Amino acid sequence: MRREKEKTKEYTISSGKLVIHAYDESELNLTDDEKTTYQETMDDFIEQVSDLVDYEPLNLYKNDVEWGGVLIKYDTQFIFSLGESNGIFITCKMARVDEEFTDTLEKLKSFYKIFSSKWAKVLANRKSTETEKGEEPANEL
Repeated sequence: MRREKEKTKEYTISSGKLVIHAYDESELNLTDDEKTTYQETMDDFIEQVSDLVDYEPLNLYKNDVEWGGVLIKYDTQFIFSLGESNGIFITCKMARVDEEFTDTLEKLKSFYKIFSSKWAKVLANRKSTETEKGEEPANEL
């Protein structure tokens, strides 16, 4: 079976970008709930972790969500991944490991629970919508 070429569609929401990745054109649509979830995610992050952040686009795949950015104060890149590889991943060259930095890492860790809860619902809704369209869910090996 030949696999279709992946398609993407980028949406700008407030000051951020959300990119949907799919193989079927009909799966590239963004719902109002997904748009609201993305806006809430950015707002909650600013409120609970840091307001000094440069966001990267949120990438929404069939089985995964990846989102991150750079914590400007620490020049530290973070990525939240939900789906096939779950967790928080960070990259930084040199950071002073003081109480403020470790507090920020704890806030990132706590925020991941919020992020994963919100976006797991989005993934589940996308799968149920796909099933309702009469498509068989793919069997995982």
